[in-house]
Amino acid sequence: MAQKDAAKEEPVTEIELLKKRIAELEESHSELRHAEDELRKQKQLYENIVNTSQAVVLVLDTKGRIVQFNPYMEQISGYRLEEVKGKDWFETFIPEEIRNRLSGIFLKAIGGIQTKGNVNPVIAKDGRELLIEWYDKTIKGADGSIEGLVSIGVDITGRAQADLALHASEKRYRTLFEQSKEAIFIADPETRMLVDCNKAALEMIGYSKEEILSMPADRLHPKDAVDQTMEAFKKQAAGEDIVVDSVVLTKAGQRLFVSINTGIVELQGKAYLMGIFRDVTERIKMEKEAQKRLHELEVFYKASLGREERILELKKRVAELEESLKGFRTR
Repeated sequence: MAQKDAAKEEPVTEIELLKKRIAELEESHSELRHAEDELRKQKQLYENIVNTSQAVVLVLDTKGRIVQFNPYMEQISGYRLEEVKGKDWFETFIPEEIRNRLSGIFLKAIGGIQTKGNVNPVIAKDGRELLIEWYDKTIKGADGSIEGLVSIGVDITGRAQADLALHASEKRYRTLFEQSKEAIFIADPETRMLVDCNKAALEMIGYSKEEILSMPADRLHPKDAVDQTMEAFKKQAAGEDIVVDSVVLTKAGQRLFVSINTGIVELQGKAYLMGIFRDVTERIKMEKEAQKRLHELEVFYKASLGREERILELKKRVAELEESLKGFRTR
């Protein structure tokens, strides 16, 4: 009897077990759908980032063929992905003279040696050369094998052109600076330290370049001229055009009279104060000598006027005496 009851209960147990398996399967399916949803969200986020990025996102396979690149690459290169997909990256985009070198860098990167900061030109569809700075990382499959390379590239063409223009400008400035016959001093407005000067400046004051570059700007002037000169530089820093007469001290202690034209010069993106010093010592001496002569002439002129008045007075007295003599003679 007990065996018959057990036999009757067995189908119920199997049904419950089946229901349990079905519930577990449904739960697994639910987790799978949730994971798939998360994966889709992540994929959508990735695609949004890639598609809106203002940097090149390039994917190559292990042979260096183009698998994918983003709209920004299409924008700057002029190529649509469909035109070049599957083509060799190096033959399509890299100047011939550097292909071998860059292929070597690619082989290192695809071999697992991460490369970053490499800069090379990329040829656009219209023939322009774009200068791109690259950061590479390998793409690995589930089994850990390398399947390709993803490269992030930053277009630095404009920056490079600006750097070249700045370099050329500073080179021209340096040539004019060194060849100028007038003494030029450059000072940092924040620290008031001298940061540069030309050959004419060194010849004027007798210091070496090393001594100048460790000297506060106000050390160039005697105490009675410091405030006036520094005030001029402050006004120049505020945008005023200033010409000031001042005095500088040579290393030997000689006082030189100078006329200073102040200005602002920008070097490597920072503004510095520039003073063009003209030695006017001889002019000042001549002016003082001329003033001395003028003063002597004024004294002489005044003295002459006094003598003329006295001569006139004497002539008058002589005339009166002569008139008296005439009367005396007629008696």
